[in-house]
Amino acid sequence: MATNKLASYLEVAHFMDSDGDFAVFPRFNKLNICNLIHLQATVSKLEEELVAGARQLPAEGVEELMGKIQQALKNYNDALLMQLSLRKSTDPAKSIVETLKKYSEKHLHALAEYLHLWDESATLLPLHESEKTWAHRFVAGHLVLQRLFRDKDREGSFENIIFYHEHRIRKVDRFLVTSCFCVLLLCPIILLSYSSSKTTKLAIVFGFVFGCSLLNAAITNARNWEILAITAG
Repeated sequence: MATNKLASYLEVAHFMDSDGDFAVFPRFNKLNICNLIHLQATVSKLEEELVAGARQLPAEGVEELMGKIQQALKNYNDALLMQLSLRKSTDPAKSIVETLKKYSEKHLHALAEYLHLWDESATLLPLHESEKTWAHRFVAGHLVLQRLFRDKDREGSFENIIFYHEHRIRKVDRFLVTSCFCVLLLCPIILLSYSSSKTTKLAIVFGFVFGCSLLNAAITNARNWEILAITAG
């Protein structure tokens, strides 16, 4: 029985290792919070013991109590920092979660009893956290494009799973984004050279600056202050 379970775990590990996006695990938010509350109660109790016995405990008792406090605080702080890190991490894409659920229901029986933990992507933690560009999200949502960028070398082992080349998509993304920004920079220069009206010139400048800002916000992962800096520049 244990051997069968180990074989199932190895099968799941092989599948998740086939693509970085498939390494997704439950966060167990409630259990982590319960653990924090328990550790908090432990530290509070030790604090009360320290205050109550500050002038009564012998030197050996103080050292023993401080050792317990140090270990309890370390456990509490480590769990607190870990939970903070988990909260800051991104959620997996819904398309990835759906793919995992569908494939697991048919082939990965070792995960079947845990699929209820995957009902919402917000309760899951992806181990592969490289930022996805708009091109990745666009390709992931269109089957025709997935087949265009497909990686046939990785598809043989898994039924009905389409793998695609990440680096090819990033190359296309860089080319398209660079081309779009070049057009937005060069077109107003050309149009301004043919315009003599100040109102028209202002309208052209405003339109292309506004368009550049929208494009930057829509298809890049730039932060708000970065978008403002590019617009101001």
